Amino acid sequence: MFVTRVALKYETIYFRNYQLHIPQWAGLSFAGITFTFVVLDQLLRGFVRLEEVQRRTEEEQRRIKQTERETRRARIETR
Repeated sequence: MFVTRVALKYETIYFRNYQLHIPQWAGLSFAGITFTFVVLDQLLRGFVRLEEVQRRTEEEQRRIKQTERETRRARIETR
């Protein structure tokens, strides 16, 4: 993100012995690449959260089924 900010803000960077000219397309390219990586990061984080919610739901359903089995066994044993 730092490189993107520098590339968009400055047209030329001056060093002691030389100058670095930054074309406008370079800044826009860096901005596009940065945006793409941010979007991908957010999408992947969303998928991870979705998988976590799904895992918790499956665990809860397994616990409910186990409780139902235990309740049935207890009823059968009391008869």
